[in-house]
Amino acid sequence: MSTGPTIRCFLAIEPDDAARADLIDAAHLIDAEPMRRTPAENLHLTVKFLGDCLPDEVARLIEALPDALADASACELTSTGFEAIPNERRPRVVAMGFERTEPITTIHELAEMAAEDAGLPREGRVYRPHVTLGRFNARRRPPRDFRLPDEAIDSISLPVGELVLLQSILEPTGAVYQELARFGL
Repeated sequence: MSTGPTIRCFLAIEPDDAARADLIDAAHLIDAEPMRRTPAENLHLTVKFLGDCLPDEVARLIEALPDALADASACELTSTGFEAIPNERRPRVVAMGFERTEPITTIHELAEMAAEDAGLPREGRVYRPHVTLGRFNARRRPPRDFRLPDEAIDSISLPVGELVLLQSILEPTGAVYQELARFGL
């Protein structure tokens, strides 16, 4: 096993242009200072957060994923509405939730198995498909009267045809994502 600098990364589904536009519109319904909105180019649905990985772990994952995803199928996800994570009383994240259907849970489980085979740990919580629309940081919490938007929004369709392995580079202004690999379904 090698040592040295790590690569902070995750597997994600990137929205197409129509879904991205719908997610941006939904984010504008959230009126909560001091929430920092997710930049449009960073909107994504995380399938598997990998965290800080060694370069050889990333290489093994890139090699394992095409075979692992052979049993996955392209699909389309439908939004379920706004979510506050961990909850509405003390949100750290405001997100758009998506249905936890059999195709997306299969994709998630196959990604988990490939990551485990590459030497990376499984995530210990139930998978909740969502797209983060904004975040509150620990120093600047939402107002006490914070509530998720009541406005009814049209459901958002998110086509799923590939996974993207993204590196997350943390900058003072926020995360910058760099593509490492793509995997078709």
